[in-house]
Amino acid sequence: GEPPIDLDDALAIVRPRAPLIVEIKPVGRERPRGVDPKDRATVDAVLAAFARTGGFRGVTISSAGWTLLLDASRRVRGLDLALTVGSKETRDPIAWAQRIGATALHPNRRLCTPAFVARARGLGLLVIAYTVNRASELAPLLEAGVDGVFTDDPSAMRRLLSRRTPPSAVRGALALGIDQGSGGTRAVLIDASGAIVAEHATRVASRRDKDGAIVQDAEGAMTLVLPNSPLQRTGCAGR
Repeated sequence: GEPPIDLDDALAIVRPRAPLIVEIKPVGRERPRGVDPKDRATVDAVLAAFARTGGFRGVTISSAGWTLLLDASRRVRGLDLALTVGSKETRDPIAWAQRIGATALHPNRRLCTPAFVARARGLGLLVIAYTVNRASELAPLLEAGVDGVFTDDPSAMRRLLSRRTPPSAVRGALALGIDQGSGGTRAVLIDASGAIVAEHATRVASRRDKDGAIVQDAEGAMTLVLPNSPLQRTGCAGR
């Protein structure tokens, strides 16, 4: 198989495309005070990789070692942190999140009762549950109001979510984007949150205007994306 890539390479690949969560697993039992030297060295290496590849925006450190996160928060102001919460955790993760300035909880899915999720979200914390691979596991989490899930099968989760989300769930007005290359044209509809709600790759009619610029048939592109939906186009970008 392919050799593993290091963190710098992973950051270089992912950061331009999506936010990235880096989970640090403590080497041993968590200390009530202080941080194991090996864990500190791992934190040093992760922070250095962040600094080399664009800084600390758009990246999150998550760990079940909460004292490790506390130490990291004291070393980099404004570092985005998330608490990994195991099913047998006895400490209060929400109180700890407030203590260290974390923005999210990554709890075992069994902990995500409606009351737990409501309490966390009421204090402004994101709740992203792990690890969710079945429809029977996903449904109660959506009912509880989690913000997201960790899964080993993103394609299956995306399919399950698409079946549950009615067209009326699209947020706000839609923007049409057209990207034309040598291999054809990709048209996408994007809602107010920036999420792609529909897309289609094909060839869309185009012509050159009097200045030589390529002008594309935006109405035709939108029809190809969602042929049966009357949609209000709020903007069009092409290249």
